[in-house]
Amino acid sequence: FQIPVLNAVYDAWRERGVMVLGVSVDAEGESVVAPYVAEHKVRYPILLGDEALARSFGAVGFPSSVLVAPDGTVTRAHAGLLEPAAPEAAPPPAS
Repeated sequence: FQIPVLNAVYDAWRERGVMVLGVSVDAEGESVVAPYVAEHKVRYPILLGDEALARSFGAVGFPSSVLVAPDGTVTRAHAGLLEPAAPEAAPPPAS
């Protein structure tokens, strides 16, 4: 399931400036998203958007994960569920 993987990345890297954001494209908006976030114990921020926003970041299906550099450049995109060992779930290289 996606949320535990993203929670782990968020917890491990947020103090070092790595941001994990979720974007919900649910047409019913906050009224269904907020209870889902609470029930599944999502610890990272969730934004409300639409498919156009998701596609602007390269999402070709749902769920999708996108790695965005500080300058806004999309550096990686992954369609489908993340596994804990997937490259997108790994922390960024040390600088």
